[in-house]
Amino acid sequence: PNHFDLHWHNYVEIAALPDHATIKENPVLSINQKTYQLSPGDLLFIWPGELHEIVSNPDNQCIGLQFASTLFHDLPDFRPYLNLFRTIHHIKQNEMPDLAQHLMMYLQYMMSIQEEEHRFPEVETLIHLYEMFMKFASYLQDTTWSQNTSSLPGTVKAMEKVHQSCDYISEHCNQPLTLDDMAAHAGFSACYFSRIFKKATTY
Repeated sequence: PNHFDLHWHNYVEIAALPDHATIKENPVLSINQKTYQLSPGDLLFIWPGELHEIVSNPDNQCIGLQFASTLFHDLPDFRPYLNLFRTIHHIKQNEMPDLAQHLMMYLQYMMSIQEEEHRFPEVETLIHLYEMFMKFASYLQDTTWSQNTSSLPGTVKAMEKVHQSCDYISEHCNQPLTLDDMAAHAGFSACYFSRIFKKATTY
């Protein structure tokens, strides 16, 4: 759509503007009150529980994919990267051309599977999704982005607690949750939990 009001959900969502898109005006999306303008070849990652909105998509050229985050949680190989994934939203073609091109390629493969007749469409889509995030994780591990997370307060275990708390909030969004409740759930003081939660989710 050319606009979609502020909302959130429990899925991972990828919004992208194909590199061959012909546009008169760049689409704009927001995540957690921060706006992102997409240029051709850009991808935007929206993680479970994040408030987001399609501010404008005047040429209707964006493509998107949603999937359950449990596809990663259940695989030990991906667990060390889950917190790192959450710190990243905008992959820009002009800044990271190799990564953007590879991720876009996998995304477009998955889109084509939905449009064409394949014998095992769900399996093929899942294979490409895992390959996409393997590429993503490998890139993060090989660049300074993985070093940037050292600025986050607390240990890796603390960051894992923040990640688990985000999932808990998404799963219990219909219940009244307070800072004290979530701090107790994570096993931290309210002050410490507030500090690391804010830092880890507003990278």
